[in-house]
Amino acid sequence: MTTVSLLVRIGRVFFDRFKAQVEAKQDFVSEVVTLSNSNTPESEVVAQVRTIIELPEPRLDTESPATAFYLHYRKLFASEFLNIVQRSGYSRAVAFARQELYGQRPNLRKAP
Repeated sequence: MTTVSLLVRIGRVFFDRFKAQVEAKQDFVSEVVTLSNSNTPESEVVAQVRTIIELPEPRLDTESPATAFYLHYRKLFASEFLNIVQRSGYSRAVAFARQELYGQRPNLRKAP
């Protein structure tokens, strides 16, 4: 493998992992905001978030696919949400999710 092809592969892997992180966060906060907007009871939203945290942790290593990183970050954001609920209350946690959802998003396009 040449140095250039190795650098291209490393860049592609980094991009895919970064994209998985951003998409996991956007998907998670979108779910929370949608549930909140549909007047789903707080206890039900928290229970659904707990089910995400209880999923088995994906195995992460240098050869792990982007989907494993997506699941890892989704669990991480769910845990962060529950920490906010415990420390500041449900309404603050949902407000944080709304801020994350409607804030500026990075443009994740690969250059040709």
